[in-house]
Amino acid sequence: MARASATGARLVQSLRLSNLRALVRDVPWDAVVLQDFSSTPLHAADRLASRFAIKHFTRLAAPAPIVLFPHWPSEAGHRVYRAALGTGYAVPDDPDDYANRAEAHYLRCAQSSGGVLAPILPVWITALNRGDSLYQKDRHHASAAGAALAAATLWPTIRNVLS
Repeated sequence: MARASATGARLVQSLRLSNLRALVRDVPWDAVVLQDFSSTPLHAADRLASRFAIKHFTRLAAPAPIVLFPHWPSEAGHRVYRAALGTGYAVPDDPDDYANRAEAHYLRCAQSSGGVLAPILPVWITALNRGDSLYQKDRHHASAAGAALAAATLWPTIRNVLS
């Protein structure tokens, strides 16, 4: 198991890291899990770059299956819901709206790359609607409970692609 990315970068930016490309290409992975930057589903150019990067990583990792791990929505009240990301970003109404946009983006990526979409978003939204506390104080990063939920949701998807 390895985790690699350009710090705070999108997948397309991580493609520039020759050591990451070599790691994906040269190690006989059982599966490769990809997650793009959290704001990617909110900008058309970022979505296009994300699809390109996912297809590229799919080719590099072949024959290992690709599992797509969408980023969960930020908590209600986070700056992402107040047009604080900049020009060209479509502001989501709430966590449900973000989850719907992210689900649509990652589903298109899965269909175009042959990857498998982990059901993080519906599980996360269900937990939020139940009142579960899933965030750190920044309202964006997962708390220990949120990380455990994400891992418990991701693992069955990985297990399924390995069997």
